[in-house]
Amino acid sequence: RVLTLYAPRRDSQIVTVGDRVLPNLLGPGLPEGVDYFSEALDQSRFFDVDYQRAFRDSLTLKYARYRFDLVVAVGEVPLQFVVRNQDLLFKDVPIVYFIESAPSPPVPNSTGLVVDMDFAGTVRFARALQPELRHVFVVTSARGTFERRARSQLRALESQLQVTYLSGLTTAPLEARLKTLPPQSMVLYVNVDRDGAGQNYRPLDYLDRVTAVANAPVYSWVDSAMGHGIVGGSLKSQPAQFNALGELSLRVLRGASPAAIPVSSPDLNDLHVDWRELRRWGIGEDRLPPGSVV
Repeated sequence: RVLTLYAPRRDSQIVTVGDRVLPNLLGPGLPEGVDYFSEALDQSRFFDVDYQRAFRDSLTLKYARYRFDLVVAVGEVPLQFVVRNQDLLFKDVPIVYFIESAPSPPVPNSTGLVVDMDFAGTVRFARALQPELRHVFVVTSARGTFERRARSQLRALESQLQVTYLSGLTTAPLEARLKTLPPQSMVLYVNVDRDGAGQNYRPLDYLDRVTAVANAPVYSWVDSAMGHGIVGGSLKSQPAQFNALGELSLRVLRGASPAAIPVSSPDLNDLHVDWRELRRWGIGEDRLPPGSVV
C-alpha cells in the first residue's frame, strides 16, 4: 500500500501527472501489485493550522484499517505534514520525498530527490533569445516556496538585469502593468494560485491570462506551461520527475532501507521553446542554444 501526498489542489497538473505515472510504474514493478492512494493538501486555499489538524484527523479516520508500506511526499509542505504526524499516521513507514531543498534536520527512515526549480536557467535562456534583455518581471504569489526560491536564485543576476517582482498583486492591476512593460523586457511566470485580493486560481489558468495581455515574451520553468503562451524556458519534466520518484519508491518497496539510499539531485530540465511564440515575438531560431527542443 502506497500513499502519495501532494501540496496543491486535486485538479492541479502535478497531481494529474503523478497519479497517472506512479501507479502505472509501481503496479507492474511489484509481483503483488500496488494498492495506491493519494491525497492533496490544497495548501494555497487552506493553509491555517486548524485545517492541517482537520486534515490529519480525516486521514486518521479514513485509513484507520490500513497500514502503508510507503508514503510519498511531493513537496515541502507534505513532507512536513508527514514528519509532524509520523507517530499517529505513519509510524515506522518509509518515506520517499521530492523537494526543492534538502530537509534540515534529515528525516529518519527516508530518502528522496532534491531538485530545485530552474528560474535562473530560464532567465539565462531568455537572454540568449533576447540579447538586448534588460528587464525581468517576475509574476508569482506573494508567499511560499515559489517566491522564496525565485528571489534566492535571481539575486545573482540583479547586477546585470533589473529584476522586478510583481508579487501578490490583485489581478486587474497586474494585467494593466503587464500591458505596459518597457522595451527589452521578459516576464518570468513562476506561479499564481491566489492573487492579492484572496481570489483562488488554477496556476495554468492564471498563466493564460498573463500571456494574453503581456506586451513582452513570457517564460516559465515547468513543462506543463507549454502551450499556454510561453516562449519556453529551462523546463522541469513532470513525467521525468515521477518516473524518478517511482524508481526510487520501487527500491524501497522491494526491501531496500531508505537510509541506505543516498538523496540525489537528477537533472530533470531541458531547454524548450514553442515555435509559434518565436514567430510571434520575432525571435530567430539561430539564437537557440545547442540542444534546445523546438
